[in-house]
Amino acid sequence: MEKTREIFLKCSENIVYILFALIILYLFLISLFTTCTMAYTDEHIFFVKDYPQLLLPGLLFLLFILFRLRVYADRKLRKRTDSGLPEEWCGRMLAGITIVWFAALLWWIWRAPALPTADQASVFLRAKDFVAGDYTYWQPGEYMDVYPYQNAMVLFFAAFHFLFGGGALLAIKLFNLICWYAGILAVCRLTGRYFGKGTAALTYLALLWFFPAWSYVTFIYGTIPGLCCAVWGVLQEKKFEETGKNRHLILTGVFMLLAVLWKSNYIIFVIAVCIMLLVHAVRERQIKPFVCVVWTVGLYLAGTQGVLAFVETVTGGDAGRGILFIGSIVDGLQESVRAPGWYNGYAEILYSKHRDDTALMKMLAAEDLRSTVSVFAQQPDYALRFFARKTASMWSFPFLECNTLITKGHDRFYAAGIFENILYDGQLLNVLLLMWLDVLQSILYFGIVLYLIFDRKKADLKKAGLIICFLGGFLFYLFWEAKCQYIFPYYLLLFPYGIEGFRAALQRFAELSEKRKEKGQGSRKEYLKIFGQDRGIKCLLAVVLLVVLIGVIPGNFTGSAFKFGTDTVDYRWFCNNSEINYTIG
Repeated sequence: MEKTREIFLKCSENIVYILFALIILYLFLISLFTTCTMAYTDEHIFFVKDYPQLLLPGLLFLLFILFRLRVYADRKLRKRTDSGLPEEWCGRMLAGITIVWFAALLWWIWRAPALPTADQASVFLRAKDFVAGDYTYWQPGEYMDVYPYQNAMVLFFAAFHFLFGGGALLAIKLFNLICWYAGILAVCRLTGRYFGKGTAALTYLALLWFFPAWSYVTFIYGTIPGLCCAVWGVLQEKKFEETGKNRHLILTGVFMLLAVLWKSNYIIFVIAVCIMLLVHAVRERQIKPFVCVVWTVGLYLAGTQGVLAFVETVTGGDAGRGILFIGSIVDGLQESVRAPGWYNGYAEILYSKHRDDTALMKMLAAEDLRSTVSVFAQQPDYALRFFARKTASMWSFPFLECNTLITKGHDRFYAAGIFENILYDGQLLNVLLLMWLDVLQSILYFGIVLYLIFDRKKADLKKAGLIICFLGGFLFYLFWEAKCQYIFPYYLLLFPYGIEGFRAALQRFAELSEKRKEKGQGSRKEYLKIFGQDRGIKCLLAVVLLVVLIGVIPGNFTGSAFKFGTDTVDYRWFCNNSEINYTIG
């Protein structure tokens, strides 16, 4: 029995980290060769050629510079560290940065021309209708009948309309700001438990000044509040693992329920937490984690079904209808004018034609799904191009759709001054910001590659909570309808691992440097020999060689899987000619 338990835990760990390594390596490679951005006019995705011949040497040079800075710090600041002055100074610095950040975000919320559009507007206005007692949009064929999973979010927003009236929009944005900061704290507390205070502090700074999140704060939807609740739920699960206290068990279920009510797709976090609890139960030979799983799942079912029953009672609509789950999967496996796997209206068209016959809808969707899978099976080259481009359109998109959350459907005159310069394609600040975020994205993925190389012996499932959530999100949206706003929460979960990767690499370099000093200065050849014998260095060189090979080897495979920046000329044209007033079709 004991041997079976050990085999289970080891296999689980290997599955998680091997799958994570393969995905991250691929994301790193495509981030070097392809960058994506979106046209605000019709949400079309441009696949733009990137420059690995600049990015890769730049990343290696960055690693070298950080190492030299570490050596300098170790040599010059050791006495200050011993006296405790730097820690006190860092605490004051973080407090000051936080105050500046809050001021900047308040200015952004107050001045940014962010008005709800599309689903945002529908949910926000339906909440207002609910408070006013107008249930027109809950009738057959209307918005809330098509998307019943939005009902819980509508109820949350209805509370803002009830409490703040005409100020509901601003109140929701301020609430998002509070939730975003609370979410940052939760991520950093988890990071501290995984990797220590140093990595947690750097993660805190990185998330504070991660610009795409600023637009999500003004996004009138459940993304930010749901993320906040989901990450706090993961944190409570971690505390339950450490202490076994019942209050953390209870809070895990409560936070998970709130996350799903804010946004239904946060069910991915619920599943991830249940997996973590089950693994913990096996590891510690305890029954209580199973109780937590039952509590979390039961609360989720009771809460979500309770909300639907309440809405049905009040509105008289049928909250059990709506588009099919399988319909969004078919949507995610078809072509779209935006990008492969992005929204094309399949699920809505199917529902509008056959909403009174659920069995027929399921049959037709299943047939279309089989047909799509058959095409992929018969044309593997096409399947490779489809999934590679779909993946890149989400995970190699530096803006993460943050600018088009505000600008889509609006002409260039919608935003004035600095906001036009930041948000609209081709403007100076927009171009500079795109380049900066593109570099940061490659740095993030590179950092995680370093984590997997240099920290692999310390990696275990106790530090993999955020990784399991990320894997769930990545695999789910590989098949589900694609959008950057969907993968935004899972992208943020990568920051602690990217930062820890650089810290682990620098620590390894420092150890090798000390080893070289112990053996004497020696020749440059001996110096390189010490570094060359390290397995981590060898793995890093293998990654560099892989990038070089992909760059120089022509062929359909490399072109389909990595180098598909074919829209560079079209994007430049769009930047120079997009001042025409377009609307989304």
